[in-house]
Amino acid sequence: MAVSLLPARGLAGAPAAPTSAASSTVPATALPSPAPALCPTIAGGDATLAARDPAARLAFIRERMRHDAWRARQWSLAFGTSYAVITAASGAAAPLMRDRASVPDIYVGGFSAIIGFGLIAVSPLKVILDREALEARIAADRGGDRCALLAHAEAVLIADAKNEAFGRGWLIHSGNALVGVGAMLVLGLGYERWGSGVANGIASIAVGELMILTQPHGLVRDLKRYRLGDLREPQRRRRRASFMATPTLLGSGYGVALLGRF
Repeated sequence: MAVSLLPARGLAGAPAAPTSAASSTVPATALPSPAPALCPTIAGGDATLAARDPAARLAFIRERMRHDAWRARQWSLAFGTSYAVITAASGAAAPLMRDRASVPDIYVGGFSAIIGFGLIAVSPLKVILDREALEARIAADRGGDRCALLAHAEAVLIADAKNEAFGRGWLIHSGNALVGVGAMLVLGLGYERWGSGVANGIASIAVGELMILTQPHGLVRDLKRYRLGDLREPQRRRRRASFMATPTLLGSGYGVALLGRF
């Protein structure tokens, strides 16, 4: 058998390129993933907020509004129910009282409760309804302009934070004091019952201040943190239940009230 020692030639007569058992593969260059499109920052926001993902910003607003709307409902239900019960009890008890001289005390106390109930019923905290409206818009605007949706959510956050701040402002405190002083003057000047008038006025102011100081105002703090770009969930301090006894003045005498904080 004859063996040829001439090199193998290709189609053009040139020596064929040597083959290698191990072929080298050139990896394709990995393209960088596009950065998420950012949205303009809120009024007063800093650069940290501007660099945040719009989805994270919207999620923060939704969560904080959900939390405050729940607290606002509980607060409104507690004080609204209390004022409604006081008003109804005053109207039912006054005609049945044997001591007719004390009837004005009952009516004046009931009228003060009507004012508190009216404030809650006529002008509730905006976050309760605004949160529901925001969720409805998000559900109906899927696939739309997310920057426009975020701008709307930020505007709602600002408006609701201002509403909560107003509820604890000096104007509300002044109005509460005027209601208490008015109750005192009506009983003192109108019926010459200064003792019960002072007691009624102090009780009215105390209950009103309790309502004002316990009104939810978390969105005020949340708005400040949002403008700084801090989208972490706030850490809540755990409060321990505590109770204390305090003297109270009533139209017909004195007593002791048990106050609880939890």
